[in-house]
Amino acid sequence: MPFYFRSRRAGRQRPFGWAETDVGPLPAPGMKTRLDRAVSRLGTSRSPDASQVTNSLLDSVESSLGETAANAETAFSAVRDELQNYTTLRPYQALVVNLATELTEILDDLQDRHSEKLTKIRKIVSWHKKARATAYQRIAKDVVGEFKSKNKFVVFGYSDCVLEALGTLRRAIAGLLQVYVFESRNKSQYGLDNTVEYCDGVEYARKIRELGFDRVRLASDVSAVYTLTAVNPGVLLLGADAIDRSGDLSETIGSASIALAAKHYGVNVYVLAEGAKVCSELNLGDERDNDWLTNDDRITRTLEKDGIELCKPLNEKLPSSLVTGFFTEHGLLNPDQFRKTYGGSTHNRKPAGGTRRKPSAS
Repeated sequence: MPFYFRSRRAGRQRPFGWAETDVGPLPAPGMKTRLDRAVSRLGTSRSPDASQVTNSLLDSVESSLGETAANAETAFSAVRDELQNYTTLRPYQALVVNLATELTEILDDLQDRHSEKLTKIRKIVSWHKKARATAYQRIAKDVVGEFKSKNKFVVFGYSDCVLEALGTLRRAIAGLLQVYVFESRNKSQYGLDNTVEYCDGVEYARKIRELGFDRVRLASDVSAVYTLTAVNPGVLLLGADAIDRSGDLSETIGSASIALAAKHYGVNVYVLAEGAKVCSELNLGDERDNDWLTNDDRITRTLEKDGIELCKPLNEKLPSSLVTGFFTEHGLLNPDQFRKTYGGSTHNRKPAGGTRRKPSAS
């Protein structure tokens, strides 16, 4: 069951993923599609991971081309709108930005005829969907091979790739399996009367429980050291927003702190991400637009009166020195192997097999 929050307008309860928009009176029939797409985009911007956003982006581009293919200029304009919306509404996600950049380059190529542009865009959309599915399957297979003797895992920051791997692991291994999920407090969102609109850790834990794990426990971020030492899981699994070619990552705030504690206490840190998330440089420094602390107007007014501002960083850099290994479509790589594999291009164009490599623990 998703979290519910109250509409500020009518007091109704709506499932998380909906959003209040200041649209005024109900639109005329001709505006319905535009409103539906606007709400859909906003809902996607609040989704927990880049994979959902990317799937939605690909579907929207395909839909735009399918509806307007008879008029190429209209089709190109619709696709540009989609790309602009998806890359500005979200926190920086290399996977989404790389895809949008590739499609935009085709749209801006004056050498190609309209029909050639449409063909290229459709091929890229199809390729990306297949490539991501192939990468996830390879990553999940390698995770099972590496951790078949493990029965305790710690996770932080909602990741579709990690969920795919955990699901495969659960189906492949019999016996008790436990997962400890940190709440990722800075992504929490509150509505009126401090009712919870979204809690990243709770949504993550629910998804993991649905995969059939015997024991799923939710832990506060501030209990990271206690959890890592008391549970002694041996493995911390993370997804990634973006990875530069040196192996440094853009991650949800809190990831670096937990990874640092994990390394100190002998817990290996593994990152699960497809090569499409590799970029030339990380985009850091923005603020997260959410009420992660409180939505109590009394507290807010008191803080403002006292000249106190909320610190709401969007993401942070997690250095590759804290990472034991990267699971990608090229297998399991240690940081040095990752740099050799991905150092020559901004992202992997053709996910393939290759020899599985085992990283040395550090």
